[in-house]
Amino acid sequence: MAVWHPPEAYPPCIKRHGGGWLGRRRTRGSSNCAIKYGGDQKKAIMPSVPAVVSRVRHDMGNGYVLAKGISKRAGGGGNSDTNIVTGYYIQHDPAHPSERVVLWLYGGAYLAGDSEGNLSLAEKVGQRCCGADVFLPDYRLLPEWEFYDALHDVVLAYEYLISVRGKQPENVVLLGISSGGGLATRLMQTIAELRADVASKRNNPADQVEDILRNPAGGVLMCPFVDYTEPKGSFKDYVKHDLIVNQSVFEEGIPHLASLGTMENRQIQSPAHRSFVGLPPLCVVVSEHECCYDQTVLLVNRARADGVETKLGVWRYMCHVFPVLSMFLPEGKQAMDFMVDWMWDRLTSSPLFA
Repeated sequence: MAVWHPPEAYPPCIKRHGGGWLGRRRTRGSSNCAIKYGGDQKKAIMPSVPAVVSRVRHDMGNGYVLAKGISKRAGGGGNSDTNIVTGYYIQHDPAHPSERVVLWLYGGAYLAGDSEGNLSLAEKVGQRCCGADVFLPDYRLLPEWEFYDALHDVVLAYEYLISVRGKQPENVVLLGISSGGGLATRLMQTIAELRADVASKRNNPADQVEDILRNPAGGVLMCPFVDYTEPKGSFKDYVKHDLIVNQSVFEEGIPHLASLGTMENRQIQSPAHRSFVGLPPLCVVVSEHECCYDQTVLLVNRARADGVETKLGVWRYMCHVFPVLSMFLPEGKQAMDFMVDWMWDRLTSSPLFA
């Protein structure tokens, strides 16, 4: 498998979209995406006004398709479906709304984490991605709720972006951190599976449904937690030195996987063990010495085998989700640059902005 090991293949002294990298002037869409020369460099023009963060609470009523009955389709028994979308929405220039948006799914092993705690980093990433909006939806967590409830909430949040905010799927990039990476993958798989189901029945979906069934621009998976079967390999052995998923976290979190039922169902619900046929391009970042390394490699191999364009960045000697420590770790900054660069290219490749 071709893996990306810095700094050999991508010297950290060469950066794009926020400093460095020679290039021609280009403007795609709004002024937030203008690029200008700065001496021997090009530099992204960042918005001059502070980002506006809004609390979202929206009742979807019956106006959703993908999330309807998702617990039943997934083979689970979610406690309750809801038609309420909540979260935070970041805009960098409300006077000139961006057509692009990053759907940000926080991590926490389905047990912890929240959208509010991710606002600062998400704002910076959206700003560097051509001033894209960022939507950080809330989703329900274990043990009060079930895995299927979290999946339902994330799928519903994506539908909110398309049907309520009016975003085109081609201008939406998913970014999932750890368990958020698992939810991002399942969201993309849900879209592909439903699209294949509609095609097999030779139905002609309504325009709203057809929009929902189009792929997003791509998915960024940061150290994704995507295998919910019996812990093995790096997931079991590396807790001895992983600073994030340590022995205590492992002992507290792993028993909750039993909520998925039998080992057969745990495999069915694991994104790494599902089909990747029809998914959009992926960008995956992981540390070779973290707990999720083996399952991330499994995901990448399966995605590539199913024909999905997948870019993989591998760092050495880093802990789980090390890119979120980009303010302190040079390797974290390199990884964040790697992901932002990829998102920039995906969000500016849409014909709308060519």
